[in-house]
Amino acid sequence: MNEKSNSKDQMANKLFENFEQTRMAEKGFASVLYERLMLQIEDFESRLKTDEEIGARLASFGGVYTIRISKVGFQNPYFIIFYGYHENEDGSEHEVQLVQHISQISVLFIGLKVKEKDRDAKRISGFGKDSDSLDE
Repeated sequence: MNEKSNSKDQMANKLFENFEQTRMAEKGFASVLYERLMLQIEDFESRLKTDEEIGARLASFGGVYTIRISKVGFQNPYFIIFYGYHENEDGSEHEVQLVQHISQISVLFIGLKVKEKDRDAKRISGFGKDSDSLDE
C-alpha cells in the first residue's frame, strides 16, 4: 500500500509540475525571450569600446532607422519593447518606443559613439532588470 501511495504522490507531483510548466509557458513567452535577448545585449556590450554604447538598426520602416537603445522591456505574453532615442538629421533627438511581437524580433545591434553630453554617464550593462516587465 505504501508503494502505491508513493506512486500516486509521484504522479500527482509530475502532473502539478507539468501544469506549472504549461502555465508559465503560456504566460511567459515574452519574458523568456526577454531573458535571452538581455544575454545577447550583455554579450554585445561587453565587446564595445569605452566610448561606444549599444544601438540598433531597424530595416522594416521603409529605410534604415538607427536608435540608441536605453532600455528593453516586455509585456507577457507576446511583446518586447525597445526604448531609446533616434537622432534627426539636424542632430536633435526624439524619444522612440518600438513594440514588437515576439514572432517579429529582428534587431541588428551596432556600436554607436557615445554623444559628448553623455560621455561622463556610466553605461549600464544590460540596462535595469528590476522594472522591465509591464505585467501587473
